[in-house]
Amino acid sequence: MADGTESESRKLLGRLREVMAGSEAGQARLDSITRLIAESTGSEVCSVYLFRDAEALELCATEGLMPEAVHQTRLRLGEGLVGRVARSGEVINTPDAPAAKGFRYMPETGEERFSSFLGIPIQRLGEMLGVLVVQSKDAREFTADEVYGLEVVAMVIAEMAELGAFVGEGAALSPLHQQSVVIRGRTGQEGAAEGHVWLHEPRVVVTNPIADDPQAETERLTAAVEELRVGVDKMLSLSQGDKDQMHVLEAYRMFANSKGWM
Repeated sequence: MADGTESESRKLLGRLREVMAGSEAGQARLDSITRLIAESTGSEVCSVYLFRDAEALELCATEGLMPEAVHQTRLRLGEGLVGRVARSGEVINTPDAPAAKGFRYMPETGEERFSSFLGIPIQRLGEMLGVLVVQSKDAREFTADEVYGLEVVAMVIAEMAELGAFVGEGAALSPLHQQSVVIRGRTGQEGAAEGHVWLHEPRVVVTNPIADDPQAETERLTAAVEELRVGVDKMLSLSQGDKDQMHVLEAYRMFANSKGWM
């Protein structure tokens, strides 16, 4: 992917879109994605590690490492280069992985043949979901364009993981919002309290996060925002005299006309 990186990245995203739109089960879909990334980047290895719990990552799919290591190889948060990426949320790009700080050799994966290592955090809205890794035999540092292209791919993987596209057997592939969560707090006042916890589960499952026609989608969004602005203005004109309602609608109008999120 060193030459014509932008076009190669677009091709890869297009092929990923086809995989996402397919009917494969979660594990098969993740396997297809690692294979596509390895082929598109010209790397011998592509692997995806996902969190199985808050403190441990699990190798969930790989192209190039030993297949029997899938769902068997696990790393604690901060352990090895993969664990370092997961803990820091920062990219690690090194031409000599065994010499890099924190490297941990995992013999069951057969990775001793590969020198170069690029680890990309898979995260969404600040939440760390896992690590995307590519490796090659040649001792080289991946270019800035290659890193950028794979960061975009990692963002797509994060969105699909959030939406349940990779749900399968095992803790690492279990639905993200159906896992037990422990929330620890501090005593502010002794006594007993009672309340309700509401779990929001999106009902709309997006299986294709990449638009077939970005220009058409941009036009649709622009038209919808313009319709929103006109609607808010009409409601404001009908709310004269009700100060509380006008304050709320004025806030809506501010958001509708803000350029910060468009």
